[in-house]
Amino acid sequence: RIPFGRSVLAGGLTLMLVILPVVILSSQEAFRAVPSSLRQAALGIGATPWQVVSHVTLPAAIPGIMTGSILAMSRAIGEAAPIMMISGVVFITRAPSNLMSNFTVLSLQIFDW
Repeated sequence: RIPFGRSVLAGGLTLMLVILPVVILSSQEAFRAVPSSLRQAALGIGATPWQVVSHVTLPAAIPGIMTGSILAMSRAIGEAAPIMMISGVVFITRAPSNLMSNFTVLSLQIFDW
């Protein structure tokens, strides 16, 4: 059992595990979409492999990486099931004060009301 209990931190880590595959796959596809001719041209003019990655490949892949990250965040915002499983606390009378405080989700709070 994870020592975080039913806290905001546990919910955040759960959502991180949900969106991590989406971010990784979109980043891989963004790097594959960069034309190899750009890399070869940079290597041809004498750039080191690290310079090719930092000055050519990464700037060309940033739009795809950002698109995947935005889509993953929108998925995390819409995910209610993992948070409902983590936050079994049904009724909270005050807002969480720190990352280790108990929390609830709106659907459970409305059900309790």
